[in-house]
Amino acid sequence: MRDAKNAKSRGRQKTNRKFKYSGIESIAHFSINALLVFWSVSCTVPIIWMLYSTLKSNGEFMTNTLGPPRNLTFYNYVKVFMRGNIPRYFLNSLLIASLNVVGILILAFLVGYILSRFTFPGSSFLRILILAGMTIPTLSLMIPIYLQFSALNMLNSRGSLLLAYVVMGLPGSVLLIDSYVRTIPIEMEESAYIEGAGMISTLLKVIVPICRPIMTTVGILSFIGGWNEYVMAMIINSNETIKTLPVGLRDYAGQYRTDYTEQMAAISVALVPIIIVYLLFNKQITIKIVAGAVKG
Repeated sequence: MRDAKNAKSRGRQKTNRKFKYSGIESIAHFSINALLVFWSVSCTVPIIWMLYSTLKSNGEFMTNTLGPPRNLTFYNYVKVFMRGNIPRYFLNSLLIASLNVVGILILAFLVGYILSRFTFPGSSFLRILILAGMTIPTLSLMIPIYLQFSALNMLNSRGSLLLAYVVMGLPGSVLLIDSYVRTIPIEMEESAYIEGAGMISTLLKVIVPICRPIMTTVGILSFIGGWNEYVMAMIINSNETIKTLPVGLRDYAGQYRTDYTEQMAAISVALVPIIIVYLLFNKQITIKIVAGAVKG
């Protein structure tokens, strides 16, 4: 009888503990979800406010800043495309950001693969040097880069701006690809060599397909970085014909008067490629990164 009573009391204690732990877990889950919802709302509400503010006139915006538009108008977008140089700036940014993706993917893959597969004198120092390149703030490079490019007569050139973008984006991209390639068994390459494949053929047919998840991620980060970059574009290019979109948006802020709704319309146009990239590749990146994590 005593044993039965003791067993029942122990069972009640375990049940109470389960209820206690489940209650704590529920509170923790609710708190985390509430924090994530708050963070999501704080990020999306300003964008929604900016988008519907572009449908107001500047006068209505000054009197009704936070409210929805009373009289819808698309004239701000007409002014952006007809009166300003936004289409030219847009194409300049699109060209440079796309070439930035191509340059970083090719160079980062080659350097990352070599660092992950080969050991040579100075390889450890090279990896440390690349890692150190990620710690240097971009603003601290403004004066040195301007002086060097000016001495080499490389200012006001799309090629010079592209060179700066690729160099700035390489350190992080190389380390990402380096760490990913290390998870790929080297036996896969050895099997390809045994079958008669050369090194280039092995890279293109074996390693590159496996590295698609990380290369997709690197490509999107490179595109967004090249599209949004402002500091280097401002100090390297002053020519109106090759000015990029982030620098061109600065022209909408006047000294005595600013057309806020037109400026917001220009910013909304600048957001379109980023939103398209996110909608096209967000699910794909998530699935491939998870697949790569399981594989590793």
